[in-house]
Amino acid sequence: MEGDILQRNEGKQTFHKIRNSSEPRFRSFLKENFLKGSSFKEPIKRGKFLSGNSLKVRFLQILIVSILLCLILIFIVIRFSWTIAQRSRVENSLTAALQDIISRVDSEYNEILQVSQNMTPTGLIGEKYDSFLSGSIQYDRINDYSLFANSLNIATFGTENILLSVYFSEKEQDNGSNEIIFSSFPVSEHFEPKGLPVLIRTDEIVFQPVHETYNNILNKDVVSVMRPIVFSNGLEAVIYLEAKTDVLSSLRNKSELEETAYAFLQLDSENRVIYSSSDNFPVGTSVAVDDEGMINQNQYIGVAENSRYGFSYVLLLPFNEYSHQTNQWLIWIFIAVFISFAILAIVTFSQIWLLSRPLKALENEMAYFSDGNFEISEYHFNLKEFDHLFEVFNRMKQQIKSLMDKNQQQMKEKSLLELEKLKYQINPHFLMNALNTVRWMAIAEKAEDISSYVNRLGYILSYSLGKIDYVTTLRTELRALENYLELQQTTYDFDYIMDVEEGDYLDQECARFILQPIAENSVCHNMDEFGHLWVKVWQEAEQIHITLTDDGKGFVLTPENEVENPEESRKNKGIGLRYLKMTLDAVYGERAKLRIESSAGKGTVVKIILPKGDAHVSSADC
Repeated sequence: MEGDILQRNEGKQTFHKIRNSSEPRFRSFLKENFLKGSSFKEPIKRGKFLSGNSLKVRFLQILIVSILLCLILIFIVIRFSWTIAQRSRVENSLTAALQDIISRVDSEYNEILQVSQNMTPTGLIGEKYDSFLSGSIQYDRINDYSLFANSLNIATFGTENILLSVYFSEKEQDNGSNEIIFSSFPVSEHFEPKGLPVLIRTDEIVFQPVHETYNNILNKDVVSVMRPIVFSNGLEAVIYLEAKTDVLSSLRNKSELEETAYAFLQLDSENRVIYSSSDNFPVGTSVAVDDEGMINQNQYIGVAENSRYGFSYVLLLPFNEYSHQTNQWLIWIFIAVFISFAILAIVTFSQIWLLSRPLKALENEMAYFSDGNFEISEYHFNLKEFDHLFEVFNRMKQQIKSLMDKNQQQMKEKSLLELEKLKYQINPHFLMNALNTVRWMAIAEKAEDISSYVNRLGYILSYSLGKIDYVTTLRTELRALENYLELQQTTYDFDYIMDVEEGDYLDQECARFILQPIAENSVCHNMDEFGHLWVKVWQEAEQIHITLTDDGKGFVLTPENEVENPEESRKNKGIGLRYLKMTLDAVYGERAKLRIESSAGKGTVVKIILPKGDAHVSSADC
């Protein structure tokens, strides 16, 4: 705070030096220090386009450079991000669609796998058919067949996708088709499931790709599996199950909706095409899939995903259609960029006009001001900031003129203050010297009571004038209070008790004379004869608590009597409390709290709560 005070004093001294100068010299000072480098009253020279250092030219230069840099940056980004955008397009659109296809088709394979497992001789359905084949009693065979048929109907009709369930022998009939042992629905004449392509083959099951159904009643696309089995009577057979799939119809609808010819492939474990919806990828063709599952082959771009059963699905998009969509996308980007630049240019020129007009007016005003013209000018630009700027500028001119007019008066007042300060410095020194002389005279006369009284009084006066204990702490404040109470006991009949909790907090800085005014109210105004005053100080968490309690007659303290009505405040002994509140507010702000509890005939309690730590008080506050 001392540094701030010194800076303010230096600023005041500089200002007074300026005020002591004549008005022409003050105007010269403004030109040299505040208006240096300006070209007032000099018209702006018109030169070549985009030449010069005016605000308008700078704005145009920045705009052109910014546009060129943006164009170069956009070209570089588009050029080097083409492949990334292409891959991103494929991954975002095709991958989501392919994952939906995989989820549905794998679910259909899962359904027929579960039913085929139950159709084995050890399964819930197959064991009944095995009993039927191996039975010798006609009645039991009929019953077993009935149970088998019911179980199979429940399994197949419980899953809507299964269109055909067949047991067939590997023996071929005369027409080349396989011999059917049992079929849940009529099959076509050329029933040759073993002639279908194979996605993946294991010892127990064969996965087959999308093909037309062998159901002679329906015409659907299906996926199928085969499982070889051996019944207990030695009959070797194969289970054939197929489930309808709408993957191709969904893909056709998607193609029509988006006007894009999508292609769907099923690959075996060696990435050979087993099923293809496009003639550009015939069955048996090898497909190159990179490490990220991307495909760029035969003018198609696509993605591949692995099935949980060991084969792969592929969804492809013709490159020319993708390029067409990408070109459309780039065209829209360039249109958006062009519109953005147009908007930027319009906004820039409008901002130039909005700024140059008030700035030109401000330039003229400062030129007049530099010539000593303090006349107030009114400007209204409908811009809050500039209107406020001119209001502040006008107030500054008024304040400078007012300060110049009051310069001589201020110098006179300063001289008077210096004289008054010397007078106030002389009187306390004389009083202190006189008290010191009385003390030594009392000692010489061996009047110890008088010597002690004068010594305590001298300490209190020295403490109040800041001649001792330059840095006020809570400990020195309590010591001054104790000296004051000892002095007052020579005049009033009362006792006091000081209960102070020892601690480092007593040595922290605090405001000066915050306890004596409270004690003075209690001793001089509130207590009757033989009264008591209790002073208690302790720390709690990050706060210091101070209470002064008396058993006097009490009083009624109101905000109105304390602050707004000084005469009534004196009657209610409120001057000291008012001083205390103002001191706490000045030194601690909202961190300190003051609470007064008093009522007639019941005494008074004053509670002070100070923040623990450095109070950061100035010498004036102390």
